[in-house]
Amino acid sequence: MQKFIFLLILLIGLSSPTFSQQKLSIEDFQQYSTFVPRSVSGLYSMKDGLHYSTLENGNKIVKYSYKTGNQAEVIFDLSTVENAPIQSFSSYEFSDDETKILLTTDPQQIYRRSFTAQYYIWNSVTKELSALSDKGRQQLATFSPDGERVAFVRDNNLFVKSLKFGTESQVTADGKYRRLMANTTKSLTELPTGFTKKNLSSTKLLPGLLIPNS
Repeated sequence: MQKFIFLLILLIGLSSPTFSQQKLSIEDFQQYSTFVPRSVSGLYSMKDGLHYSTLENGNKIVKYSYKTGNQAEVIFDLSTVENAPIQSFSSYEFSDDETKILLTTDPQQIYRRSFTAQYYIWNSVTKELSALSDKGRQQLATFSPDGERVAFVRDNNLFVKSLKFGTESQVTADGKYRRLMANTTKSLTELPTGFTKKNLSSTKLLPGLLIPNS
């Protein structure tokens, strides 16, 4: 692997006058991510296909036009929420109809990309901000297809929160620390490319129940 990286550095140095004047090292690629491309934080394409949204200043979700690049509207501004229980959030996820937003706050890393967090839900119709759960930190929270429930993991067990009734139901009870999570793709080891919530979000969510796909 190091031999391949050395050859890559050598080729870059020989082919580019700019890079030939710059000192490169293996650490630039392996440790410091010197050449990792820049990205936009929290970018989501909206369902209309004409706009996208981004997270700005850790407390605002703003919608922009793909065509013009101009701001279309502020979708959510935490600073305008009266008596908000949080001051910022690190990421967000829309429900399928984009009327609800799942906010990730206070993430605490477990290993590489896995973490626990305190999730909050913003309802743009009722203008209410509420905690997903007050019974402990959560993982891998995601909306059901109809946006009426949120599935999440706590202590390696699955839970479902009904947003309509405000009830929380525990689905599994056999989860153990440092074991495979029931019905999720996250395991004891994580691939360098990360993991997904594919299995969790593709389950059939029913009122109070979560039936794993066969």
